[in-house]
Amino acid sequence: MSRNITSADLASSYSIATQRLILLDYDGVIVPEVSHPGLTIPGSDVLSCVRQLAEDSKNKVVIVSNRDTDHLDKYWTDSGAILIAESGALYRSPGEAWTSVFTHSSEWIEKIAPALNALPFQFEGTFIDRKSTSI
Repeated sequence: MSRNITSADLASSYSIATQRLILLDYDGVIVPEVSHPGLTIPGSDVLSCVRQLAEDSKNKVVIVSNRDTDHLDKYWTDSGAILIAESGALYRSPGEAWTSVFTHSSEWIEKIAPALNALPFQFEGTFIDRKSTSI
């Protein structure tokens, strides 16, 4: 059986917790959904809020995104948040280098890219979103 959680319940639990894991989905949650991934730009209020959450030593703030590492680095390097890029393929803790969770080669991307690159010309409004571990 489930129960409704009120904002008062949430605030109370937050204040008494000694450790907090805050997972933030990127597209559509902390930045608005847009027609092209490169246009996702977080507002200064969102950046400030995430920094403030990350400054609390009880919090572990994690931003989970499909965006590539360059995009996340551009806006979130100084946020204090743990960054998850390319839908979990890469991660980075504050002050550390990006780490891949995969050990396999990405050579397959070069083999199929030419075929996929033809698709946006056939289907208006589509694009190829190329990453380091996927396309």
